[in-house]
Amino acid sequence: MKSKDIPTFGEAFLQRNTIVRAAKISAIVGTVLCGINQWEAVLGLAEFNITKMILTYLVPFCVSSYSTAASLSDQIRLFEGEE
Repeated sequence: MKSKDIPTFGEAFLQRNTIVRAAKISAIVGTVLCGINQWEAVLGLAEFNITKMILTYLVPFCVSSYSTAASLSDQIRLFEGEE
């Protein structure tokens, strides 16, 4: 594999597979966290907070995207270190 075939952080962050993986993880983790953070609203005991819900799904999406992109871009350093 050539170094030019390994994406930079920005390229890896915007790759389709990075976004799809992050969306899947966000759907699972965000749903669990939404149930934990807004259980009163789910049971009808409190008002639903849309801002909390958006952030609850956005945070795992960002963490997953960042970690995937960082992992892919770190391959450049590993590859170049072997030469």
